[in-house]
This record gives sequence, C-alpha cells and structure tokens, in this order.
Amino acid sequence: MPSPLAIRADDVPLFGGVVLSLLLFTVLGALFRRLFYPETPRQGLAGALRGRLRVGAALLLILLPLLNSCFWVPALQPYGPELLWALGLVLGVLAVEALLVALFEGLFPRRGLRVADSVVLACRWLVYPALAVLGASHWLAVSPRESRFLYAGLWVALVLAMLHTLYGFLFKSANWQHPLARTLCQRLRPWAWFSVLLLTFAYATTWFPEFAYESRLNQLLAGLGLVLLLEALLAIVFEFYFPVLRRTTVPNLFQDLTRGLMYLGLVLLALGVVFKQNLSSLVLGSTVLSVILGFALQETLGNFFAGLALGVSKPYSLGDHIQVGELSGRVEKIDWRSTALWTSTGDYTVLPNSVMAKENILNYSAPSILHARLIDVGVHYRHPPHEVRRFMLQAAASVPGVLSEPPVEVWLMEFADSAMQYRLRYWMQEYGRRFELDSRVREAIWYHFSRAGLEIPFPIRTVLQPPPLLEDHDESRIRALLEGVDFLRSLTPAEHQILVAHTRLLMYAPGEKVFSQGDPGETFYLIKSGRLKVQVCDSQNECYLTREMGPGEFFGEMALLTGEPRSATVEALSDVELLTLDKQALRELLQANPAVDREISEVLARRQLTTAQAREFSESEKARSSGENLVSPRGHLFEQLSEQFLARIREFFSY
Repeated sequence: MPSPLAIRADDVPLFGGVVLSLLLFTVLGALFRRLFYPETPRQGLAGALRGRLRVGAALLLILLPLLNSCFWVPALQPYGPELLWALGLVLGVLAVEALLVALFEGLFPRRGLRVADSVVLACRWLVYPALAVLGASHWLAVSPRESRFLYAGLWVALVLAMLHTLYGFLFKSANWQHPLARTLCQRLRPWAWFSVLLLTFAYATTWFPEFAYESRLNQLLAGLGLVLLLEALLAIVFEFYFPVLRRTTVPNLFQDLTRGLMYLGLVLLALGVVFKQNLSSLVLGSTVLSVILGFALQETLGNFFAGLALGVSKPYSLGDHIQVGELSGRVEKIDWRSTALWTSTGDYTVLPNSVMAKENILNYSAPSILHARLIDVGVHYRHPPHEVRRFMLQAAASVPGVLSEPPVEVWLMEFADSAMQYRLRYWMQEYGRRFELDSRVREAIWYHFSRAGLEIPFPIRTVLQPPPLLEDHDESRIRALLEGVDFLRSLTPAEHQILVAHTRLLMYAPGEKVFSQGDPGETFYLIKSGRLKVQVCDSQNECYLTREMGPGEFFGEMALLTGEPRSATVEALSDVELLTLDKQALRELLQANPAVDREISEVLARRQLTTAQAREFSESEKARSSGENLVSPRGHLFEQLSEQFLARIREFFSY
C-alpha cells in the first residue's frame, strides 16, 4: 500500500506554486504597507493618491499571487484568462483614478482652479460606465447596439446604484456610535466595496445564458463571504473584545501572525476542497523546507519568536524608558526582529529581540509613570537631625517638577567617619528629566544649607561653611551700601560698623523665592549683587505692581520694623547675594539714636503712598474697561502716615 505522504509527479508543481505565491504575497504585502501606510503620513497630492489607490492596490496584492499560482497548479489554469482580465480591469481603474487625482487635486489647484466635487463625481460616472460597456461587450462578444445589451445595461446600472447607495450609507454616511460597529465598518469597508462590484457583475451575467462562468462566480462569491467572515471575526476579537471589553491590547505582531495563519488555512482549504488538490506534497515539502529554513534562519527565527514572546508579555511599550543590562533609553521602535532605544547620550541603539528576551528589563514608565529618585548628602555632626531634615524638605519642595504626592522623605542613613549621611527621596513623572531634577534638587539643598549655615564636610578634611561672614576687603563696600540706605544715613560711622558686624550674607539661585506675599518675617534685605523681581498682587491674585531691583536697593523693612507680613513676593532672576539685618541688630541703634526711627517712618510712609497709588490706578483701569465709574478714595496725608509708622515702630521694638 503506498504511503499517504507519497508524492506524485504532478503534485510537485503544487508545492512550488504555493511557496512562490506566498513569497510573492509577502513581498507585495510589505511593499503595500510601506507605500500606503507610511509611518509619517503626507498631505497634498501624495496623500490623495494614497487614499484613492489603496483599495485597487489591495486587489493587486491578491490577484498577482493568484495569477502566479495558475502557472503552477493545473487545477487553477482554467482561471488564468479571467484573472488576467480582472488584472487588466484593476490596472485600468488605477490608471483612471491616478489621472483624475492628478488633474483635479494636483494640476488644477496649482493653477489656481478649484473644481467642485460634483464635477469630479460626474467625470467618474461618465468614465467608468464607458469602460464597463467596452469590457463587457468584448468579453461577452455582444454588440453594444443590441437591445438586450442596452436593456441589461439599464438594469445593471440600477442594481449598481442601489448597492452603491447601501454601501455608502453603511460605510460612509452612517455615524455608528457603538465601538463594535465602528470597528466592523473600518475593517470590512474595502471588502464590501469589492462585494458590490462582484455582485453587480454576477447579476449582469444572468442576462446572458451563453456566459458559462456561473460556477466560478459562485466559488468566488463563497470565497469572498469567507474573507468577510474571517475579517469580521478578527476585528471582533482583536479590536473590540480585548481592547474594549477586557481593556487590554494584543500586540500587532501576534495579530499579524494570527491573520496570516488563518488566511493560509483558507487558501489550503480552497485548494483541498474546491480544487480537489492532493495536499500531501505540501505537508512533506513544508517539513523539508522548515528544516532548511530552520538552519539557515536560526538567528532570525530566534529574534522573531523572542519578539512574539515579548509582544505577548508586553514588558514595555513605545515611549517607555527602560534599562536593558547596562544600557538605558526610550523605546523608539518595536518590530518582529529588534527593539530600538534612544539613549540619554543621543545614540540610536538597535537591540535584537533575542537579547531583550535574555536580559533583565527594568521599566521606569510602567506600570506607573511615577519614579522615585534618591539624593545622598553628608552633614556635620553638630547640626541636629530635625533641623537638617527640615531644610532638605524645604529645598526639594522648592524645585518645580518634584511631586508633592507621594511626599518627599528624608532619612538618616548612617553615622559615617566625617559626616552624618542623609538620604532624600523625591518623586517625579518625567523620567527623561531625572538628571536635570537631580541637579536642581542638589543646587536647592546647597543654597538652603548655605543660608542656614549647615556644613557639608569632605570625607577627609572639611571645608567650614558657617553662616557666610564678611571678609575684610568687603567691609568698605558693605559700609558704602548701608550708607546708601536712606533711613540709615543719619547713623554715625561707629554705628555703621556695628551694623556691618551683624550683617549676614545669603545667596539665592535663579528662580528661588526670597519670600512670598503674606509670609511672616523680621529680616531686612540689602542687594549686594544680582537681580530680583518684586510683585504685589490683589486678593484675586492679579498683580498690579511688578518691578525689578538691583544692587544697592533694599526691601523687607516693613516686616523688620513693624512686624507686618510680607507685602510682596520677591524672586531671584539671577544668582543673588543679599545682605541681611535682623530685628536684634537694629534694636539698640533705634533706642540710642531717636532720629533714626523718624527717618525710617518717613521712608515707610512714602513707599505706602506709592503702593496705594499703583493699586488705585490698576482698579481705575479695570473699572474703565468694564464701563464702571470708580471714585478714587482719598489717601492719608504723608504726615499722618509717617506718625502712624513711627508709633508702630516704637511699639514693635518696645521702647
């Protein structure tokens, strides 16, 4: 008894034809995807051609492999003439569409001519019926002048109009709301358009009994029905059930593989059932071919199956920041063979999927975009931990990009040889900014420690960093700055020297706030270097006074001398050095020199009047724009304000 896998001589072409047709289909499919589904869609004439020719190109993708199979499979050879005729028809349609698009969306618009859509539609209704009449008369060998041909043409045109209207309503005009309906509409649209043409052609053949292709048309309609059913099933599973109902995504790699296997099964079913072909040659031939390809494409197949496993498990997605071994970067591309990373150094690195499957993958973007960063700082033993922790928390909170939730945390990690080691943990969302935020947090810690007098020692020797004191060569400059303050001009040189000894130097980084409007404080500031911005806002947080301050100017005297909350927000525009005086430094001078408090009260009254005038001007401008009549309130007299401030200063300093 012969083996069931025995191959007859006439079965050999079947295997070669199927393999070549599959290879041709794969190559054409890759070319079709590259031409009609590019990664960066284009507009204009190229986009219009791509949209108009996509369906016809998809038909070529099917017809060319079928036509190739006719030369190899004897059972398919009778279908060769019909496939050639269909190929010519599709090429003719593509040529007509390309010509119409080139004219109406390329040549005419460049010349400044705008053609109405109705004119374009009328041209199509004139061209395509003429082509259909010529093709039908040639194929059916019937003269277009015969009454039977004309009568049949009218009925065929009516059926085509009805089917096309139904197609337009279902797949173009109807606004489907259900996600399943939208999915099916998108997936089945090209096949439905092909069904309209095939059904119209099948109806046309019923008018001509001599047309002996009824069985073939039935087979083609049955095959098209199976394709529609298959596409609907794939759309329901991969584009509705998993993403909508299960709220999970199936990798494109797995979808393409499933679709390819199902279509291959459909082709084999057609060969075995419809065309009665012996498939044993395919079974044995595919086994031999698999062995050969397995040795020749071992690495490629390893990457493919590794990519399939990664697509199913989905440890990372496009845009995620991951680390693979010692390499880290943002995922830029994922395909069947490799994964591409864009590293922090600007390098584009391609890693085979087999390497990705073997290495440990650390995903910084999943399952959450939140990411914690750790900053280690060593502080001298003489500083209390609660004080160090407070300034580190303040420093981290002042950096934009550091999240308030989850909160920033600080731990005392160990007692090292030369310092107490603290660790700060903060949370961020943009992992790509990790180095920038780390740097800004460290800068903020340095500035806060510098102003608070906290020392950061070295492992072997320490660089003392007490509250910055003034050096000898700076005293003359500081004394000159203090003498430039209008309410301190009446002081004697000895009194100025006392203030110089009590002056502290604070440094602020660009963007840091010295204080905010409404904050408490008892410190007076004198600008040594740098630029600051001062803003005063109303209760609706609308700023009506904004100005810049530079070296030699001062601020904060209201809070220092009267204890009032800060009346403005002051922010550093550049690296700033500020000289500060506190309440205790001025108490003795105010008690010893009665003229100082009078001078200060006059300065405060003058500034109060300036601020009030700015506020009144802002309110009058708002009222004028809204059409209201605003009566400006009468301000206090300068002398009255001065006396009021003088009384408050003496009450605040208790003398």
